Amino acid sequence: MKEKPWIIHPILFAIYPVLFMLSHNISKLSVRIVRFPLFITLLFFSLTWISLYFVLKNKHKRGLVISLFFLLFFSYGHIINFLFRGKDSILFLLLYLSLLAVLIYLIIKTKKDLINFSKILNYISIFLVVFSVFNITYYEIKNRSKQIIINQDISNIKITRKDKTKYPDIYYLIFDRYTSSENLINFLGFDNSDFENYLKNKGFFIPGRCMANYPYTFLSLASSLNMEYINYLLDIAGPNSTDRTPAYILLRNNKVVRFLKSIGYKYYHLGSWWGPTRKSKNADENFIYPNKIKLDLDEFSFKLFKTTIAYSAILNFFPNLLFNKNEKNKANIDANRILYKFNQFKYIPYKRGPKFVFAHFLTTHPPYFFDKSGQRLTKDQQLNDIDKKTWGCKKEIKLYLESIEFTNTKIKELVNNILSNSSTTSIIIIQSDEGPVFQYWTKNKSKYLNMRAGIFCALYFPNQVDKKALKRLVTPVNIFRFVFNHYLGTSLPYFKNIVYRYKSKKDLYSFKNINRILRKKKHKIKQIKKNKIIKQ
Repeated sequence: MKEKPWIIHPILFAIYPVLFMLSHNISKLSVRIVRFPLFITLLFFSLTWISLYFVLKNKHKRGLVISLFFLLFFSYGHIINFLFRGKDSILFLLLYLSLLAVLIYLIIKTKKDLINFSKILNYISIFLVVFSVFNITYYEIKNRSKQIIINQDISNIKITRKDKTKYPDIYYLIFDRYTSSENLINFLGFDNSDFENYLKNKGFFIPGRCMANYPYTFLSLASSLNMEYINYLLDIAGPNSTDRTPAYILLRNNKVVRFLKSIGYKYYHLGSWWGPTRKSKNADENFIYPNKIKLDLDEFSFKLFKTTIAYSAILNFFPNLLFNKNEKNKANIDANRILYKFNQFKYIPYKRGPKFVFAHFLTTHPPYFFDKSGQRLTKDQQLNDIDKKTWGCKKEIKLYLESIEFTNTKIKELVNNILSNSSTTSIIIIQSDEGPVFQYWTKNKSKYLNMRAGIFCALYFPNQVDKKALKRLVTPVNIFRFVFNHYLGTSLPYFKNIVYRYKSKKDLYSFKNINRILRKKKHKIKQIKKNKIIKQ
């Protein structure tokens, strides 16, 4: 009697796309992030298998139909990106679904013995899954086998002022990739002085030539929110590490938040779509835009969902299931998320303090969602997020400068809301984490690094402060040390201001001091409009 093989390829092909995506992004993610998408995938597989069990009795045909379905189901988005640079269409979707239907019909009607074919599919699916699991496991052992022990002790932060009623509210507002005004005028011919003068008239202090200590978001925020240089991560992650987990741990469980909460502060968190700032487990309240995707998918799960036929089908035929009336696509959700966060500052100042408010805005970050007047950009008008070689081209520079103007307008509204509606004194820190990443400029190392490291920074401190001490605040590492020393009575020492860059994307924690490169003679380039400065 001929031995019939086990049919394991359907379930392996079902989970492979999840494991494949994780294995290609493992340096930026924790393995735990796949729990939800794996659960949904296995549930979907189980329902599909049970449903077909009563319709298709031949288990080899049933297994082949399910394997084909899951492979094509999760491949759709990748094919769209490859063939049409991400531009979906109803016509292609219908052709794709027709192809799937025809292939399933041919499988059902075939008279051929599928036992050997099932064996081949078993071997292929085992290889693919094992290969992905091996990559994930190897990476985990190589980069995360050491126990990540990071000094996050806050017991050494002693306060002398213990009257909670006198603690100021603290707003830490991050505008991702908003470069310094000096860079705007020197490199892009954009005069930002009107906006700076507005802030100065409101009482803000603007440090001269402010730089990020680490011009990369995940390192910059991990450093500023822990009030320290984080070069010690090299000892934890080791050389040639691409593992961002140590920096993410610092960012998510940072000293600033834990210290402020320990002395009675409430923490309000307004994150972005980016995983590390999306939500905070330490927050008393997370402000999340209430779009129609009720599952509130994380970045990984949503990107996986976007690769499926289901996403395209809903998007083309039932968009109201995903989007509100004014949302035609994911870009509009992201745009609405930005406006939602700005709008919350009409209400947050009224919340009882003392409070610490962290907000991460992506208004000056690709693909750019608004023009200078606040009108939404269409997908064709936005920066192509697939071809990153275009970052820094004329199109991006125009989009970037218009996003700066839009952001300036929204910051003015935000500042007015805080200062007008706060019942207690407020400290407002408006800061960027890094400058723009203009890949188009990488041939000029000094120019690229100056643009990347330069950040916008404006500080509002109530009451009189030592102007000499303010001069230390040209990099973020000392800002919260200054705030805690002057307003909470701590005695934290200040650091020397240094800017570090990592060696390469394959060696994230081998840092090099680039202060000398940044001190080189100012770069002057041809203005965007000949002999004209763009005045806001």
